[in-house]
Amino acid sequence: MIGRIGNEDVEAVLEKLNISPCRNLYILADLIKYGPDSGTYRFFFSHSETTGAINWVMMRYLDTAQLVVFENAEIAGITDLLGDASVVFCDDRSCEIVSECLSIASIETGWVARLDKDFPVEPGNHCISLSEDFDEIAKLICTDDVMGRINTCDALSSSIKHRYMLSFVRSYVIEADGRIVCHAASYAETHGYAVISGVITMPQYRKKGYATSVVRNICRVFQSEGKDVYLFWYKDEVSRMYHKEGFKDVLKWHKIFLSASLHS
Repeated sequence: MIGRIGNEDVEAVLEKLNISPCRNLYILADLIKYGPDSGTYRFFFSHSETTGAINWVMMRYLDTAQLVVFENAEIAGITDLLGDASVVFCDDRSCEIVSECLSIASIETGWVARLDKDFPVEPGNHCISLSEDFDEIAKLICTDDVMGRINTCDALSSSIKHRYMLSFVRSYVIEADGRIVCHAASYAETHGYAVISGVITMPQYRKKGYATSVVRNICRVFQSEGKDVYLFWYKDEVSRMYHKEGFKDVLKWHKIFLSASLHS
């Protein structure tokens, strides 16, 4: 049976998602934070009417979808729920199962990594601060090829501001020459973990250690709060920095870009 997740379903869904949080970090955090009745975040699932076993869970947000598949059942129904989605984010197991029923333009593969190192509380080499300049942050993030493909600056700025107002995003930046030149943020947080994302440095300011400094700073903050720290990476040159800082890859992750024929 496929349908929207209701208040009566939340406990069972959260129990399933918590079995392996790294497979569904954003779905889990957003369902805890916003609940099933959020107009911005829409949660769907498939479950057995006889046993109650959950087959898969999907979260729709703007033109994206986060998906985790537990059992290969009612997979074809996922296509109907994707609607105008242009990209699906999911782990390797889910990608293998769901790709059979999707019209795929391309797939970008990366990894989910978890911090496996303690950072001492010590001052860094650069001045790092929390920022509420959402427009400037969004412009910087959208210079990334992939992020620029799936976001507009205005939509991303609005999303960051919305999550910030709900105490769900903290953006840390380094400024130089009167502008933001490096950024990293928590894009999802629970009591037990935080997800780092939006790590980016202006091209002309790279090779100065800015990204390393801001990532170290945000990791110290989360560890001081007793949270596990996760992030996603897709490029080998970026992964080298994260691995050097103590992140260990825990599972393969995919961005599935859907072809236009899905919506025709």
